[in-house]
Amino acid sequence: MSDDDFSNEPIPAIDIDDQDIVEWISSPAYSPWVGQVALEQLPDDVLQHDSTPDPDMISSFEPVRWEQIQNHPDSKLIEEACRKEINELLRLQVGTLMPKAQVPPRFHKQIIPSKWVIQKKFDFTVDPPVFERYRARYVPKGYRQRDVHLLQTYSPTLPLVALRTILAMTTDLTWEAVHADISSAFLHTPLPPDLDIYIQPPPFFFDKETVIKLRKSIYGLQNAARDWHDHLQKILRSMNISPLKTEQCIFQHSSGDLLILLYVDDLAIFSRNRALKDSIIHQLQQHFPLKVKNHLEQFLGIRCKRLSNGGWQLDMQAYTDNLLKKFGMLTSHPVKTPLPSNFVVKVASDESTSAQAITEARSMIGSLIYLALTIRYDIIFSVCYLSQYLLSAPAQVIQGAKHIFRYLVGTREFALTYESKTFQPQLVMYVDSSLANCSETYRSYQGWLIYFNSSLITWKSGRQKTVATSSMEAEIYSLSMATYDVVYLRNLISELQIQPLLPARIYVDNSAVLQFCQGSSHQNRSKHFDLRFHYVKEKVAHQDPSSSNA
Repeated sequence: MSDDDFSNEPIPAIDIDDQDIVEWISSPAYSPWVGQVALEQLPDDVLQHDSTPDPDMISSFEPVRWEQIQNHPDSKLIEEACRKEINELLRLQVGTLMPKAQVPPRFHKQIIPSKWVIQKKFDFTVDPPVFERYRARYVPKGYRQRDVHLLQTYSPTLPLVALRTILAMTTDLTWEAVHADISSAFLHTPLPPDLDIYIQPPPFFFDKETVIKLRKSIYGLQNAARDWHDHLQKILRSMNISPLKTEQCIFQHSSGDLLILLYVDDLAIFSRNRALKDSIIHQLQQHFPLKVKNHLEQFLGIRCKRLSNGGWQLDMQAYTDNLLKKFGMLTSHPVKTPLPSNFVVKVASDESTSAQAITEARSMIGSLIYLALTIRYDIIFSVCYLSQYLLSAPAQVIQGAKHIFRYLVGTREFALTYESKTFQPQLVMYVDSSLANCSETYRSYQGWLIYFNSSLITWKSGRQKTVATSSMEAEIYSLSMATYDVVYLRNLISELQIQPLLPARIYVDNSAVLQFCQGSSHQNRSKHFDLRFHYVKEKVAHQDPSSSNA
């Protein structure tokens, strides 16, 4: 996993003020300056430790002053992580150190304050996860940047459905998959020469009357992610590897024999040409320090196990165990369903909505949402249902979330399996909806599953945004929304040019919907339908997708 992967547990930011500085290195790497000078390398002395810290030791540790770090049982490990980060900034010549007096007057109010961010890093490839080390980042407070509207700050990220689609396409042994992690990725991105950004240097490491004028991007800047993506894309294009039009985080070699999935600084490389794969990795190593694993074992918190027949088995058991442990539910008695069949949240005017209850409810549901969107499609409806009441009925949300945790206790080893004896290049979707079963808004709930190559690649569930006046209208609404996903996936798979696609098939259980899609429905029943509903009719008329009665 990358150093910034969300599956690890971050410690809240550490703001170090001048009055909080305690000397823990012999001398700062600073001397009187005459003009601008480059940063110098600190002595590279690594502290030695005899014991490994308990992974749970700082699960609730929230340091705000440097003394709290020094008094912590793992202070030496944290200090070592901070020293390593400073050395990395110096080695990569991220900035130029200069006296504050030499900063042009117009930038005096634009010097960005900075802070330390500390994380615990775990190895999730083993069960239970093993503590590895601390990770320290010295980051500017990007929200204090001025003139951000002049910068391009949007950076694309890899959607989970794209990852699952690629895995479903590579279910034979002709495709190799490796995982690569680019160390300190943002620090390799040069800033535009006409962009002047000044940040405060790390307290105590450097004199407080100095500032750093950045030469390269750094974690925390609002434009850092965008600059990094553009920089890496330029390098990949020089290797004849271009991003797809459908997904900017999926890159394909001009030969079609190599795919790279990018999530910030994590790379999943799929190849059916070993020589090409080795050549691309070697070229990337000329630009960045690259940690390469010979097999794709974990990506975005998902444990990826390669089966003997080339298929994949995906699970998040380590993540699930961490959630159960975090909320004290690891030893709970398991139940057979995510929520009881008669469970209904009833909002009362005298419902307690304390800040503590809302925070706890948000923490539980937020943790479950990622699990539901990644591989646990069986809890997606329950989680989405509870998420509607985080502010109005947090106590009932907590009760329902605990029931989901009890369900997870009995299904910890749940996994998605992708394997196919014969490649089937067809999308198959099952879609359904209820009618006005939300007691508060009278809106309907909807959901769908989409398969590719006999493998489940995406799913959704939730409440519709408008009131439906009939079951036909509710079904058409969900069908139109699901068709967007089908068209997106068809475009994605077609662009990869793996194999010609068969027309997609959508299964519904409403004959009136079939008649509407085929153009034989009576106008009185559909004359008030939104324009987007007729989008489905057009796609069916062109046999993409075709629809069938389940």
